[in-house]
Amino acid sequence: MKMTIGACTVLIIASLAGISWGEEQLENHPGYVDLQAREIFGEVEPTVEVLLDGPLLQLMAGASGEGDSELGEMLASLKLIRINAFQITEGAEEVAAKFEALSKRLVEGGWSRVVRVREDDETVNVFVRADEDVFQGLVVLAAESDEAVFVNIVGDVNPLLLAKLGSGLFGGDFDLSEIAELMSEHEEAGESESEEDTEEG
Repeated sequence: MKMTIGACTVLIIASLAGISWGEEQLENHPGYVDLQAREIFGEVEPTVEVLLDGPLLQLMAGASGEGDSELGEMLASLKLIRINAFQITEGAEEVAAKFEALSKRLVEGGWSRVVRVREDDETVNVFVRADEDVFQGLVVLAAESDEAVFVNIVGDVNPLLLAKLGSGLFGGDFDLSEIAELMSEHEEAGESESEEDTEEG
C-alpha cells in the first residue's frame, strides 16, 4: 500500500482556516487508538502525516455537501481522520511483530478484525469498533518490507464513505477505496458462509 499524500496541502488549509487540532479531546472516544509510534518505530519520523479533526472535517463536509449531499453527511459524522506512513529501512520483522501485538490489544479491547490479508511480504489488517449498528471507529495496520501505514478514522465510518473518499481528499497514490473493497469482500464472504450454513441446517 504505497503512500504519497499531499499532507502539506492539508496542513496549509488548516493553518489558513485558523483551526487547532483537537485530537487530545478524542482520547476517551471508543473509536480512537493511540499508535504509540515511538514504541514501534523509535526515533523514525513519519514520511506522511495527515490529521483532520472535527472542525476541519465539518468545513470539508459543508464544501462536499454542495456537490454530494450524501458524502457531506458522512463526513459530518466523523470526528477524526489520521494517517501516518513510516519508511522501514531496517527491522521490518520487528515492526511486523509490534503491529501484530497492537492487533492483539485491539481485539482484547473490543475491536473486531474484519479483514486480514497476508500476501508475499505485505500484511493488511482492518479493525472496526461498533456499538450495536453504529460504527465508532476504524483502524488499518498495513506493513510491507519497506513501509508501514497506520490509519485511524473516528466516528461513524462505513465502506461507502471510504469508497467515496477514495484518494480525493489526499491526492497521490493512497486510496481509501482499497480498504472499502477489502471490507466489502469480507462482508460478501460472511454472507456466503451464512447462506451455506442455513442451507446445511
